[in-house]
Amino acid sequence: MKLILKIIILIFLSFTITKCQVTKSDTENYIEKFNENKIEFDLLAKKIGQDKLLLRKIGYSINENELDSILKTELENIGVDDINLKHSECEKITEVEFVMNWTKNATVYFNKNDCEKEQTKVGYHWKSTMIEVWGLGNGWYMWIDYDFI
Repeated sequence: MKLILKIIILIFLSFTITKCQVTKSDTENYIEKFNENKIEFDLLAKKIGQDKLLLRKIGYSINENELDSILKTELENIGVDDINLKHSECEKITEVEFVMNWTKNATVYFNKNDCEKEQTKVGYHWKSTMIEVWGLGNGWYMWIDYDFI
């Protein structure tokens, strides 16, 4: 009985780990897709970062019912599932985070932070067990969360 339980657990773990894999080709495609839509991302980040009502939501996910229909459509068109606003290390700068619906194998985020963080520089790359970060330039970085939970 213990052997069967161990086998079931191993099968489950191997399935969930392989399900959370994103290949180098996948990340290159995400970066390419971001660059193709960079103008839209820039405009949306600026619009959201200057919206006085939304700025009250710093630290919380923004409910889509709080967005006007045009903004909601623009976000849907580029594959944004969720938006988060965060305090930046720089005074009076808000970081805008877009959570994408581009994959089911992990969670892909694009963050805009005009604070000139090192991680926003083109060519920046950092990886841990469950998170990987790429600098995209002009205050943008992409990070992928591989945690399957």
